[in-house]
Amino acid sequence: MGVYVDDLQACVRSKKWPYGYACHLVADYVWELHYFAGRMRLHPAWFQDQSNLPHYDLTKNMRLLAVKLGAVEIDREKFGELIRKYRSRSAGN
Repeated sequence: MGVYVDDLQACVRSKKWPYGYACHLVADYVWELHYFAGRMRLHPAWFQDQSNLPHYDLTKNMRLLAVKLGAVEIDREKFGELIRKYRSRSAGN
């Protein structure tokens, strides 16, 4: 079990997301992701589950907080592994 953050990447700014960079907070299990997000005081409405992998988007400062609280920093390869693992689990349901 684990909670992870990928690298910050440039993103398109919008009214909903006025930040220039973002990353993803993900976990091995959704319950684990919600628990960790609660520790970070992330609003439940920010949860995104209509994507390849359930996640929360984080700003640079929130990423730093996540790492301070124990999230593991991962690269794109590990992020891809998590997506494949999630898809295979979801297909088994």
